[in-house]
Amino acid sequence: MASIEEKIRRNAASMASRNKRLHEMQEKYEQMGRINYTLPSPLDKFEWIRPIVDTSPYDAKRGVKRALANLEMNINIHPITVMRAVEGDDESSEAKKKANQWETILKWTLSKTAKRRSAFYDSVIDSAALYHEIVGQLIHIPTQLKAMGANGNSRSKAALRYGDWAIKLVNPQTVNVDYSDYMLERVCSINKKTAQEIVDFWGDAASKIAAKIKKNEEYGNEVLIEVDYVDYDNRMVWIIEEADNLEDDEGIIVLGPEPWLTFEGKPVPFLPWVAVAGGTDIDTAPEHQRQPLFYPVAMAEQWANANIMGTIEMSAAIATANAPEQVITSARGEDGVVTDHEEPGGILRLLPGETYQQIRRQGLDPALMESYDRLRDAIKSATVADILVTGQPMGGVEAFAAYNLQVQIAISSLGDFKHLGERFYEDAIEKILLITHYTGGEISGYGDGLDKYVIDSEDIDPEVIHVSVELKPDVPADRQQRVVTAATMARDMKVPTRVILEWLGESDPEGLMREWKKEQMFQAYFSGLLQKVQMAGSGELQQLMQAAQQGQALAEQVQQAQAGMYQERGVPGVGGQEVNPAEGGVPPATLAPQATRELQTGRDRFGNMVAQPGEI
Repeated sequence: MASIEEKIRRNAASMASRNKRLHEMQEKYEQMGRINYTLPSPLDKFEWIRPIVDTSPYDAKRGVKRALANLEMNINIHPITVMRAVEGDDESSEAKKKANQWETILKWTLSKTAKRRSAFYDSVIDSAALYHEIVGQLIHIPTQLKAMGANGNSRSKAALRYGDWAIKLVNPQTVNVDYSDYMLERVCSINKKTAQEIVDFWGDAASKIAAKIKKNEEYGNEVLIEVDYVDYDNRMVWIIEEADNLEDDEGIIVLGPEPWLTFEGKPVPFLPWVAVAGGTDIDTAPEHQRQPLFYPVAMAEQWANANIMGTIEMSAAIATANAPEQVITSARGEDGVVTDHEEPGGILRLLPGETYQQIRRQGLDPALMESYDRLRDAIKSATVADILVTGQPMGGVEAFAAYNLQVQIAISSLGDFKHLGERFYEDAIEKILLITHYTGGEISGYGDGLDKYVIDSEDIDPEVIHVSVELKPDVPADRQQRVVTAATMARDMKVPTRVILEWLGESDPEGLMREWKKEQMFQAYFSGLLQKVQMAGSGELQQLMQAAQQGQALAEQVQQAQAGMYQERGVPGVGGQEVNPAEGGVPPATLAPQATRELQTGRDRFGNMVAQPGEI
């Protein structure tokens, strides 16, 4: 009967073999993103060839990151998730308040986690666009330090300055993930690391490798293979020198085989990996299940053909740049032509029987250049709109509203990559809550003020965790448009303020509403106090009271006299961005058809009095 170690090695070898073609395709995508291209034979052997590599794929990838990596993260925790921490039902104000606090804590936690690496958010979008898959290993720092035997030293204290969590993003080329119809089943990561990097990460668990480094310092730079396999029963990490035979090479085991985390003596029902993939589940071939940004470009070989076309045409132009431009025929050789440069343009004096000919230089081959341009255009149309790459409007100088609309349409075309990033963050948050529950710790964070919020492990119900994440643009035009739409929703649709604030991205709408109420109460109290002081100080309080009584009586008489004379003219108070079509508002004529010039002023454009409704 095969041992657990043998089964794990066999599974790891099977996963690597099954995904071989997928990793080959991912290598092509990566070469495009790196602008790494090698000419095919025999072009690479000609001395006059100068490689010309098209940068369109890299520009497209950079455009995706510019458009999506800086989106504001809006975390939404359903109140049913926090029911262990509050009393009542999920519709109570206490449940909504607690859910808002959890949202604040988790956003704080992810921001601290991102600070461990300089390009965390960029890397998430980069992986989504380049591979159509995002894979990261969730690391609970206290648990990892305990496994390393490094609790309490200065390095562990420095690591905990960024919180208890780290997400190690990995290149999908180096990891094999098995997805089933139910869930994520198993993960096998195969990474190249130096011996010193392995010792730094695993500490005392890699003592055998540390001993080799101690004997020979050069061994610290030796590149080794780290194989990390985990499923719902066991995790095992071992170090080998060659990855060609994962099944038979025993290597040096630094962890396991053992459950990666247990609770009450049983393995926990989830994996410490955050893995999401896009594409399609219909195609059975792994290399075609992922359809990232460069999938059509690679399958149609558009980039390779464009590079060949550009290389041939440009190289030919460079090679012939010093070709002769003049032909002189003379029986006397060089002495037969006299050149005079004293006159503007120069003068050639030819003897009888001598001829001079100016050779017309040929331009670039139109057929090759047209083919090259068409291939580049095909790459652009298959990847990202130019407006996200260059920032230039499609039609030259345009109104801001038209430009903003173009940007929004271009970003919407990247919706599958945006959605993949949102799923990744959702899965990461859910795993953070689950690990906290099973390890008995807590998660803390701070809001906009100095209030500290805490999620206790006992308050987390692992069976009821509902988290959603939205990545939304955070630019002035979008914020302004959202505010205009929110005001319309509140006025015309009677949407509750709490719902509107959540839609605007506020993580704690109840708290904001409480602050607003406090501010209104303070302003009312201060205004009343100030008015009282002013009136008492001027000695006019009694006079104003009498005048108010007289004014009220007079107002009633005027109101009775004007009743039925005419209806209200126009619609007062209509203005601002809500009625500015250039900013996405409703045109004034649509919002208030009755607010014409004649109804507002009582006169036509020539100044003549016009009859008002009710006066005829």
